[in-house]
Amino acid sequence: MSAVLWPEKDPAEELWLTFNYGPALTVGETVSLVNMSVQLKAGVDASPSTFISGMAVVMGDGKVLQFARAGVDQATYLVKCVATTSSGRKLVLAGKVPVREIA
Repeated sequence: MSAVLWPEKDPAEELWLTFNYGPALTVGETVSLVNMSVQLKAGVDASPSTFISGMAVVMGDGKVLQFARAGVDQATYLVKCVATTSSGRKLVLAGKVPVREIA
């Protein structure tokens, strides 16, 4: 698995991260459960788990949305989403989010 590199975000930005499982789902299969995690890949942040906020939202089209906020300037976060499908399969998508303060 390789992680997608999302565009840089400013620490003041609050946005939705999108994980698209649609292409991996079979006909009639849906995402039934998700588990989100955050790892600090670069920089310094004493509490990287606070980078994501609230529960993930599962959409009917196979997309999972997770709200991201704050972050520390010069840090890069790996946000990993493990989805369990209606057929019991586990699918993993991840993305790196670099945080850079806009000067």
